[in-house]
Amino acid sequence: MRTTTFLLLLAAMGLAFVATPAASAQVDVTYGCGSTPGTASWPAGDPLWTFEFLRPAQSTGTDGSGLEIRNVFYNGHKVFARAHTPVLNVEYDGSGCGCFRDWSDSEAGFAVTNASGCVAVADPGTVETTCDSNENGGTGGDTGSFRGVAFEEFPGELVVTTHMSAGWYRYRMKWHFYADGRIWPEYSFSAASATCTSQAHRHHVYWRFDFDLEDTPNNDVVTEFNPFLGTQTTFTTEVDRTWGNPAHGVNWLVADGTTGGAYRIIPSAEDLQLPIDPFSKTDALVLRYNASEIDDGSSGCAINYDSEQNGQTVDGENIVFWYRSGALHTAGNPWECDIVGPTLHPEGAIPVELTSFDAVLMASGAARLNWATSSETNNAGFEVEYLLGDEGDWQSVGYVEGNGTTTETNNYSFTSDILERGGVHHFRLKQVDFDGQFEYSQQVEVAVDVPGSYVLESAYPNPFNPSTTVRFSVAQSQNVTMTLYDALGRQVADLYDGYAEANRFESVRVDGSSLPSGTYTVRLEGDNVLGTTRIVLVK
Repeated sequence: MRTTTFLLLLAAMGLAFVATPAASAQVDVTYGCGSTPGTASWPAGDPLWTFEFLRPAQSTGTDGSGLEIRNVFYNGHKVFARAHTPVLNVEYDGSGCGCFRDWSDSEAGFAVTNASGCVAVADPGTVETTCDSNENGGTGGDTGSFRGVAFEEFPGELVVTTHMSAGWYRYRMKWHFYADGRIWPEYSFSAASATCTSQAHRHHVYWRFDFDLEDTPNNDVVTEFNPFLGTQTTFTTEVDRTWGNPAHGVNWLVADGTTGGAYRIIPSAEDLQLPIDPFSKTDALVLRYNASEIDDGSSGCAINYDSEQNGQTVDGENIVFWYRSGALHTAGNPWECDIVGPTLHPEGAIPVELTSFDAVLMASGAARLNWATSSETNNAGFEVEYLLGDEGDWQSVGYVEGNGTTTETNNYSFTSDILERGGVHHFRLKQVDFDGQFEYSQQVEVAVDVPGSYVLESAYPNPFNPSTTVRFSVAQSQNVTMTLYDALGRQVADLYDGYAEANRFESVRVDGSSLPSGTYTVRLEGDNVLGTTRIVLVK
């Protein structure tokens, strides 16, 4: 039996619980490198994400459209019919370099591992483009000879990368697919030579998101939210929009009009640093789908969407959402790499949204379970189920009533005193609706120690920023691992993996410089060792 830790669901398309792929999961990719799209599924065998893709050289549009993805499904629910970047341009600030409409179908070489033709299922962290090199002190040039599409698997995340060239520019395009349903479309602007690029200029890339939520395209609803003003506007005709004041937090929700499944498009902090001007024109477009409107049909530097925005109704129609990402490249540094792109968050009609679930071994030897919900719909309650070890049948050990339908935060707890012997004790929640439907949460576990088998000290300092140290020792020599998990149960770092000698303390450094503030769990595991300690990162 595979044990997974609890993962928060960020409201994913009508599903109450999702699973984090195991560390050994792999992406399954097939592609002939031609005009027939390739296919990808992750994790292989039991996929959360499936999609088709085209390399830039085969992408659609007058000037290509980069790494194009099609028929994108999350957990069996359709998200996109197609998503790509058909318009890419740059404008200089009075330096004599002018403006350019760039192309997105010319591939540039980059470094990968495990390449096979135009596809690489690379070792995590080994993909290197010009942008990566320039960020680490490089001075342009391509980093390798691979041309195509690279896949990297990280804990809870699949990253798909390509590398493109347009004259002296180098463009890196990535799609980040997360286990919880989020998508980060990432675009990076860099250069391979110093021609003009040392002058101040502004890059813009226009994402075209053809949402087909739930595979029912003709009932889309698009709403704009302004949290600062407390307003929301649902569009009924085609429109171009701007996020205006960055402090207002403007964002857009594209929803399926029947099921309520939706994705929220949230501008990144980097995008918000470059407001629109007469050249870039717009931050967002809500357009009715037209099969002939793959790009703007223009050869000029600036985007020209006048022929596409012609006042058609978008109320309950098939909608295409355009979004602009932009970056100001400062003067004097031709090798600057600017990284932009929004985040797409899944939302929808969710029976119960769990925000946390954990288990703590009490001094009495009982296990205390704690969980919280941010909203509930038709929730009768939670049945608490228990399993000792990795085999056998789950058994019900208790029930906690829910709060029906509510948008308020609710905290729950349950104490189990059935931990009769040492080992790993698993718990999960069976959330039950009033109509009898139910969903299972992920598992949490409590380890009852064999006395004297190990020592796992509390971290010092704790709380910490940016690093802390955890010491441990084992009574018997053995191979042990130490792993770091965030508050949602996602593995975020491998801290130690090796042979520990008996009765010798090992000091393990935890580096939080790349992690957000929050509570994390350090897990120590060996042949007869299983223990945890909590650490708090405060930035």
